[in-house]
Amino acid sequence: MPGIFTIDSHQHYWKLNQFDYAWLSPGNATLYQDRLPEHPPSRQGCEACDPR
Repeated sequence: MPGIFTIDSHQHYWKLNQFDYAWLSPGNATLYQDRLPEHPPSRQGCEACDPR
């Protein structure tokens, strides 16, 4: 339908010592850390982010 958009907004969570994440390596320091609901990602550099 024209004029209707779908936005897929979701979060991915992981705990490094719980499972083997083959795609996740120490070479990517940004991602190579626990990502849990109580530690939301930084919005730094996201001028379009609405903090509400």
